[in-house]
Amino acid sequence: MKIQVPTIGPIIGYTTPNQTRIFLRGKDERQGTEFQRCFGAVRWRVADSKDWTRPIFNKLSPNFDMTGVFVLDGLSPSTKYEYQAGWFYADSELEMVQILDERQLEWPDQTDGSQMSFRTSTLDINVARSYVVGSCRYLLRLFGGAWFDDRGDKVFRSILQQIEEELHIDALLMIGDQIYADDLNFVSPDTRLDQFLERYRNVFSQENICKLMAQVPTYMILDDHEIEDNWPSKATKRDWVTLYPHAIHAYQIYQCSHSPLFSAREDGRIDGTLSHFWYQFSDGCADWFVMDSRTERKLSKSGERMISDVQMAGVLNWLDRRIRPG
Repeated sequence: MKIQVPTIGPIIGYTTPNQTRIFLRGKDERQGTEFQRCFGAVRWRVADSKDWTRPIFNKLSPNFDMTGVFVLDGLSPSTKYEYQAGWFYADSELEMVQILDERQLEWPDQTDGSQMSFRTSTLDINVARSYVVGSCRYLLRLFGGAWFDDRGDKVFRSILQQIEEELHIDALLMIGDQIYADDLNFVSPDTRLDQFLERYRNVFSQENICKLMAQVPTYMILDDHEIEDNWPSKATKRDWVTLYPHAIHAYQIYQCSHSPLFSAREDGRIDGTLSHFWYQFSDGCADWFVMDSRTERKLSKSGERMISDVQMAGVLNWLDRRIRPG
């Protein structure tokens, strides 16, 4: 059974001293009126060691654009791991796939870049940490998607070159406008779910960002252009029940799913239902609170509120714990 290279990803997400999360996308293919059953697989090992772990599997559903998240647990702190990730079709249920004989799986040739690596976080609060933080990654799409402006990918090429020159990066934080669903503003903006999903596929499959996210833990939060320019200042009642749900479903698939927002299950999958998009995480000496200053906005004649009372309480509690630990 040949394992194919992911069509999107892999993306290294939330990473702790003993866990990381890997996102990838397979491919949708129909058999008559039904989608062919598609599964993802990931295996890993300590860098330069001989033996791989037994793979973990996940069914890739068309409800989530054929994507899945894999939780790698039981890892060691400050350790470099190699991994392989991909997808395949099988006329089975997940329970049967999970007991496949590993000799039945044909992993991609390592020379094609399908074997990648990541490093777990540290427990040492005295070790310096290094991050790349950015936003507003613009990709212009014209003529029905037949022409793309790839200048937004060049910054990631520069980061990769610096990594090759021994610059150590512990994580990448993408803090808004990962896509521009309204790249020409009022000229044919995305409004349907399939359009938002296609936008994410286009953006996250560009060469340099793909290589970077496959090896550096990546954390994301949205801003307005994941929905529309200056959301929600122009939102109508119809937008709240059509445009917004479509944009947010695509956002949860491609940006939230590999974040700390979801809990990890023992079988290597994620679980939970989101009630908000802000979150926090720790990485050695660094503590982060990633705020959602877009979807909780309230606009009125008396002024504008950026975040809800619940998020404000979360921020204040987080600050209080930092000032008075324990």
